[in-house]
Amino acid sequence: MTTTDAPVVLRTPGWARLAAVAVLASALVVNTSAVPPEDRLFLYVLAGALALFLAWSARVGVVATADGRLVVRNLTGTLTVPREHVASVEIDDAGPTGQAFAIFVRTHEDLRFRLDVTVRLFPRPLERQAVALRDWRDGRPQPLPWEPREG
Repeated sequence: MTTTDAPVVLRTPGWARLAAVAVLASALVVNTSAVPPEDRLFLYVLAGALALFLAWSARVGVVATADGRLVVRNLTGTLTVPREHVASVEIDDAGPTGQAFAIFVRTHEDLRFRLDVTVRLFPRPLERQAVALRDWRDGRPQPLPWEPREG
């Protein structure tokens, strides 16, 4: 099997999405128990806004399809780039403060964009994802999964 046969999918881990929902729910319970019922409207509006943000941010992801399209869903929009337009896949500072890292894709047209789903505090976990995207771009075969034999 080659990387062109199987899509590369990068998404926010399920445990992280569940943790965000759990934190929101527990904060709502703790805060509403200490506030009189007539003053809870603000908390309910705030919780609703945070829930909408969580639902909106859950759409963030990257899919490198078998037919040669890189579909990037960032917080600000969706971008589709054909494989032949992807010039490089790089790990760089995610923002102006330099306190986080992310994978960036550069096209032959010199468009450079960040993959929001890959923002991390340390660059090391990004290497495997960057290699998978580079292999997809180059059409190189993925190594077969190694399984130790017993006995």
